[in-house]
Amino acid sequence: FNLEITYIFNLDELFTLELGGFSLIFTIFSVAFLINAFNYSDGIDGLLTTQTIFILLSLVFFQFYYYKSLNVDLVYLIIPLSLFLLFNFKFYKFPKLFLGNGGSTMLGFIISFLFIYFGYYADLNIDPELLIWGLSFIVFEFLSTNLSRLSRNNLLFKPGNDHIHFILLKKFKSALIVNLIILSISLFFLIIGFFSFLFGDVLSLVIFIFSFFVYFFYRERLLKISKKNKLNF
Repeated sequence: FNLEITYIFNLDELFTLELGGFSLIFTIFSVAFLINAFNYSDGIDGLLTTQTIFILLSLVFFQFYYYKSLNVDLVYLIIPLSLFLLFNFKFYKFPKLFLGNGGSTMLGFIISFLFIYFGYYADLNIDPELLIWGLSFIVFEFLSTNLSRLSRNNLLFKPGNDHIHFILLKKFKSALIVNLIILSISLFFLIIGFFSFLFGDVLSLVIFIFSFFVYFFYRERLLKISKKNKLNF
């Protein structure tokens, strides 16, 4: 459908980096990046599903705030994800279901192109510099995990227990509590992003980068504390 990322860094209409002939290549790498980021976050019950619902709700909120329009199509996507949570958490003795690699990569694929569409092609489009805040946790965790593994000379894509959800699960012993904590982190970043964007694209982008480094160093601190407590990673 010719959905491509055509430019990046459209900063207050002062500077725009047009991708030109690199548009398709950049789009492919960006989608592959996000698909893998989604797969990284599919480690405990409910986490990736709740994050996907949160991301879709952020799109609904942005469109409603700027255009006073409720995107019913996005709500339709949220309904089956919400129902899936009942099975994923085995509420009311429902049979246990998992997303698996097929489910996590599918969600990453869908969200990738939804964001490209609503950021560049939709009539009620949202500035990409604002949209990325809805993906902040997924992106920050993926980058932080790989940077942490590089610093420890570990294989990048080898499965491990060094993800933030495993660190928190070791401490709180409850997938539901971990989901609520990470959902709170995502909401915190979204609020920061929304209000910083009100003061301009440049400030929003600077704070986004700064927030990543804060997340990374705090995450590394938690990882070191976990190691001192003789947890195996």
